Amino acid sequence: MKRTKKLYILLGVLVVICIATFALSKTEEKKENTPSTPVVTNTSATFNDISERAWAVPAIEKMASKNFIVGKEKGKFAPDEKCTRADFTIVLTKMLGVDNETPDSSAYSDVDSEAYFSKYVGVAKKLNITAGESNNSFFPKNNITREEVMAMVYKALAYKGVSMNTDTSILNSYVDASQIAPEYKEAVAGLLSIKAVNGTSDNTIDPKASITRAQMAVLMIIFMEKLNK
Repeated sequence: MKRTKKLYILLGVLVVICIATFALSKTEEKKENTPSTPVVTNTSATFNDISERAWAVPAIEKMASKNFIVGKEKGKFAPDEKCTRADFTIVLTKMLGVDNETPDSSAYSDVDSEAYFSKYVGVAKKLNITAGESNNSFFPKNNITREEVMAMVYKALAYKGVSMNTDTSILNSYVDASQIAPEYKEAVAGLLSIKAVNGTSDNTIDPKASITRAQMAVLMIIFMEKLNK
């Protein structure tokens, strides 16, 4: 009788173990079949106001993914907003990889040391890759012009050892070449010689025009390509 009772107890324990094992296996099976939450890596930046500028979207996305450019506010890039001299200088120094250089402590009189762009402007001055300053003023909030952009990009490429032909006869193909400031003509010619910049048409440079943030992104993608050659 006692042996029978022990047998029933043993069988009961085995049943409990079997039930528990089955339940555990189902739980593990459910875990395996349930998709895990993916880890999102921020390799690109998406803005909700650039779709109508399809020609610039790839450039904007690529530049933003590398943190060379940032939006104006959450989800906004403001592609049609004019690019300022300060903001262009930030992009240029970041792309050169010199933004951690010690800036020139004797920077410009109109650049507040606490301004978000102060360090970048100081570095650009130290490396002599600025343009458009006058009487120790940088005019950081002014819209940058195409000829100023080209002068700074030319200086940046030269700083990196990129060879360019500065023969200004290449400018003869452009009907508005006379509008280019004399101090910028060799820079513009140099960039044209390596196809680092395009005119606004087949025969115009439009040197005094300002550029939009979208145009800046496209231009600087070409700059990146020239740097990486």
